[in-house]
Amino acid sequence: MQAFTTEAQRTQRGALAKIWGKTAKSGVDRREINASRPLAAHFLCHLCALCASVVQIQTLLLRSLFITGVEGGALMLRGIVVLGIVALISCACVTSAFCEAAKAADPTGMELIAELLKAKGVISPDEAAALKAKTTGAESNESVKTLVDLLKSKGLVSDDEADRLNQALAKTAPSTQAAAKAILVVPRDQEYVQKITQNVVTEVKKDIHEQVQTEVSEKAGQGLLQDKLAPNLPDWLQKLRFSGDARLRYEPVFYPPGNGSILNPGNPTQLLNTTHNTQAEYLRARLKIEADVNDQVTAGVRLATGNQTNPGSDNVIFGDYYVKEGFLLDQAYLRYKPFTDLSVWAGRIPNPWFYTDLIWANDLNFEGVAVNYTKDINCGLTGFVNGGVLPLQAITQITQPQQKWLLGAQAGVEYKSDRQYTAKLGVALYDYENTVGIENPVGQTINDWTAPLYMQKGNTVFNIEPQTGSVAQKFALASQFRDLDILGNFDLACWDPIHVVLSGEYVKNIAFNAKEVSQLSGRPVANMQDNAYRAGLLVGYPNPRKFLQWNLFTYYKYVGTDSVVDAFDDQDFALGGTNAKGWIIGAELGLMKNVWLTARWFTSDQISPFQNSTGPFSTDVFELDTHAAF
Repeated sequence: MQAFTTEAQRTQRGALAKIWGKTAKSGVDRREINASRPLAAHFLCHLCALCASVVQIQTLLLRSLFITGVEGGALMLRGIVVLGIVALISCACVTSAFCEAAKAADPTGMELIAELLKAKGVISPDEAAALKAKTTGAESNESVKTLVDLLKSKGLVSDDEADRLNQALAKTAPSTQAAAKAILVVPRDQEYVQKITQNVVTEVKKDIHEQVQTEVSEKAGQGLLQDKLAPNLPDWLQKLRFSGDARLRYEPVFYPPGNGSILNPGNPTQLLNTTHNTQAEYLRARLKIEADVNDQVTAGVRLATGNQTNPGSDNVIFGDYYVKEGFLLDQAYLRYKPFTDLSVWAGRIPNPWFYTDLIWANDLNFEGVAVNYTKDINCGLTGFVNGGVLPLQAITQITQPQQKWLLGAQAGVEYKSDRQYTAKLGVALYDYENTVGIENPVGQTINDWTAPLYMQKGNTVFNIEPQTGSVAQKFALASQFRDLDILGNFDLACWDPIHVVLSGEYVKNIAFNAKEVSQLSGRPVANMQDNAYRAGLLVGYPNPRKFLQWNLFTYYKYVGTDSVVDAFDDQDFALGGTNAKGWIIGAELGLMKNVWLTARWFTSDQISPFQNSTGPFSTDVFELDTHAAF
């Protein structure tokens, strides 16, 4: 038996050496194993043929002896030997064909992988055929499963495809193990099989990597990079993350009869539209890219539509004779994260606060340095601290002695209770430095810097130009602003995925001084002028981003004249600014993945008479938004 096995191995030495030539060159044991026909099956096939021939020869020999006698026995014996040899060869051919057919009917794990990769377009048909030709059939199931896991982790096969491959391998496990036992004639064969398996895995990875490089080059030329190829991209490209969104808005605005005229405080030569109903269409588009500089530093840049004078909106209006719109630098920052709980932002940064649109517009970004810190306390309770040093207006002229600043600090806690409900509470203080206007000396403009670079409407202002009969007007803020902001929300998820979300916020300008404001502006101060609050209810999916996900919401807002800086608050309610109270009702509906509709109705009235106006002001605004995000 040992001699037969050794002889069978000698007759098959060249097969794998042709496929893995570098194996023989590297000094590996040259006792190759026939990959296309396992040695156990080869041995059994020949053994069956040999037994059949021996039985046939014995039977014919006995018959010849009885029929012809001893004298003709020698002649007959020669014929029987020839027939036995022919039968032996025929049996060997038949059994060999049977073994090959059985092998073809039961593909190996490597062949299944080749077929799957070909079907997914990762490798070409020629490459699949070459991979099959290189497959020995002697790879262990564990090695093939390891390769399947590697392909899954690289995104080349899905979880379902990997499970089906593993199930197919499990069905072939007994025969594979039996073959392995028959192959292990000498101890060193096991080491050789392992080396062959390693070579197979290496060759497959090499083939896939080459194919991926080719496809990446082709896709890059077309501007398309498939997600399944991302793990094989260069390191610097894997560190990039892209995101963006587009929003189309239809917005009709309705003014009731009896509205008065209001002087535009940002441009005193113009009046705000308060009487003529309008409708307009708007576009907002944003594109963001982030890059991991290293394990602790991230760089981000976001481009957005908008204009260079309005900090709180990225909208551009349709209907300007198709003049091309441009992108502006909306964000550009570095984020340093020395450990998980701490983030330090610098540059033109996204909003670092826990906030609502009562005090900050949703499209508003900041400039400066900010810090976010979170800390797990216990039992689902997390604390957070935010802070920022944010310049408002730099010193740009020799006559400007001081720079305007926004200094902010916020602290709060968040509680999560096993997804049944979450609650979050925050307290913030926002301090504006050097923002109160200063009157110019006669014939000079040295204090023009005290006028805000942007205003909406509502804050109490005064004319910093000297009252010497000149009609020139330049408005600046009459009140200081140091806003104490208390806000929270409660998300009840007992009926998940349907949520009930309650929210509330209260703001008080603790730096407001009624006497000083009255002296500068020359007008009496209204009650509740330094307070703002907001209360709301949302029912449904908090963020409907899939088909037929929905929510309904309603909010009540009260924004006192000098409660917050009107340049930075919401620009939709009451068409922006302060000195307004009213309701917001709306709904959202998911149309498909990452595409959804938002409909909102804003109805508002003034709290007190507007400065520099001829009558009351009320408005109703409807907004229908179509969003798409990626």
